[in-house]
Amino acid sequence: MRHWFTYIFSVCICFINGRMFSQNELYIKSVDQFYNNGALIYVNGEINNNNGLVTNNTTGIYTGIIELTGNWNNTITSANYVSTGIERFSGTANQLITGTWNGTSGNTNQFYNLKINKTTGYVSLAQDTYVNGAGAVAFESSGGIIRTATVSSSNTGDYTYILYVQNPSTAALTGYNFPSGTTKYIEGKLKRQVNSAGTYEFPVGFQPADKDGMEPYKIKFNSAPASTGIVGYIRPAATAAYFSDLITNGDILFYDIGAYISPNNNFSQCTGGADGHDDAAQINMALTHEWMVTPDAISSVDYDMTVFPGPLLDNISYAAIGSACNSLYTQAKYLARDGRIGGDQSVGPTTNFSFPGVTGLYQAPTGNTIKNQTGFSRFRLFGATDNNTTLPVELMQFAITAVNNQYFLLNWATASENNNAGFEVERCDDSLHFSKIGWVQGHGNSSMIERYQFDDKDVVVEKNYYYRLKQIDKEGKITYSRIVTSRLRGENIFSISPVYPNPVNDEASIDIYAPEPEIIKIEFIDILGQQMQQLEYQLSQGWNKIKLEAGSLAAGTYVLNFNYKEQQYTKRLVKK
Repeated sequence: MRHWFTYIFSVCICFINGRMFSQNELYIKSVDQFYNNGALIYVNGEINNNNGLVTNNTTGIYTGIIELTGNWNNTITSANYVSTGIERFSGTANQLITGTWNGTSGNTNQFYNLKINKTTGYVSLAQDTYVNGAGAVAFESSGGIIRTATVSSSNTGDYTYILYVQNPSTAALTGYNFPSGTTKYIEGKLKRQVNSAGTYEFPVGFQPADKDGMEPYKIKFNSAPASTGIVGYIRPAATAAYFSDLITNGDILFYDIGAYISPNNNFSQCTGGADGHDDAAQINMALTHEWMVTPDAISSVDYDMTVFPGPLLDNISYAAIGSACNSLYTQAKYLARDGRIGGDQSVGPTTNFSFPGVTGLYQAPTGNTIKNQTGFSRFRLFGATDNNTTLPVELMQFAITAVNNQYFLLNWATASENNNAGFEVERCDDSLHFSKIGWVQGHGNSSMIERYQFDDKDVVVEKNYYYRLKQIDKEGKITYSRIVTSRLRGENIFSISPVYPNPVNDEASIDIYAPEPEIIKIEFIDILGQQMQQLEYQLSQGWNKIKLEAGSLAAGTYVLNFNYKEQQYTKRLVKK
């Protein structure tokens, strides 16, 4: 009896001001348990539960309510906290939840219906805190932030603990002002159980002084996922863009990009001639933070992801990129999963592609949403601050012709020019590494059709050559044309290779293909036009390797004239 009386006395001390209301019954069940069968108990202070606090009967028919303005410490010894009732945190002061709240024994030691009925202040967690799988979390008043730590962590939601809402209903979390607000949300980490098609909101964010308070996201499951818990929060970004360059839509100079890169033409509505818009952009801006979506386990899933950054977090002046072919291209922001624009739905190859001057993905702007994702991880917004839409040149054509199967003629034409300095002609023989082989002066400013051409005679047969134009304006801005390619046929065609090595110290070589035996004469001409050497060789049918002695030549540049069957070919030799 003495212990029973002491327990009653300690309980009565907790109920200051006599605020105890019961429509059913309220009694002490045993020395180790306080039993509330449907009463509303107002605690103007703290709850320290050491020996077991039960707010329901064994059938769960009746519901009890505990409302408190102070802290709640559930330091269990032999008994556990059990509830099918309501736990309401109220008042204006900060409150702390400590002890054991992770459902250590079945459905015990966890909240059942956690209510936040505050105008200001925090309800802070000193450990992982679970809410029953048949219960819910609700914000009932104008304020009250659930903080998953004992103190705020500056400018980050990557906190130590989690609030775990185990009820998989999409309506198990209510009362917050989605998608923005500074008073009712989870500062830190929220874990939600999911198992059905529908939309699950994650009202997570920072402390209000850092950014916008709530910086939430939502996941719309297009089909029911396997049951799993998903931890969501926002943190300083650690994921860079998968590629720094992005092709968006429309015409690259004169060529439809969808038709150029994809045989299926993913941008079929972007048709027509040159539109004067650059359709490649450098992704040079990103949010400082990224959203984390971490499931316990996941198998097959199909979902859409949408993020809702506030104006302080998302303060970038994004530039719209490319011409607006249709409504797909009215956005300027790109949501990426693991740094990949569009995630699983990025248009294009699974890795990357090489395009004139650009390596990246091609994708319509996604705004704050990407759809039909199949995996979870990190999500971050990217964009460009320079839309780069006014091209110095509208290129009408760029073509290559093999002249008499001996050399290549490049020709191109512009529909208009704006501040155009000219064109570097670039070539490579593996489609990856280009080098300059010539320069053609531009017309500056022109609204008329201007035509250009360039001969490349420093080529050999049976070898693929790739060419592109590097257009440079007078302020140094660069754009690239598409790539054209061709090769010379080697059957019975006279051909001379470039000089190698070049520059040379003493001896260089050159390869000559002769369709039949013939004599060839070679002249060394210096920069003054004077003949320095004259050589004569007997060529055999097929390939001939000829040594060129250069040791007696002075340092400088020489033109080699090859006279073969009343035709002349030239090569260049540089003596060190």
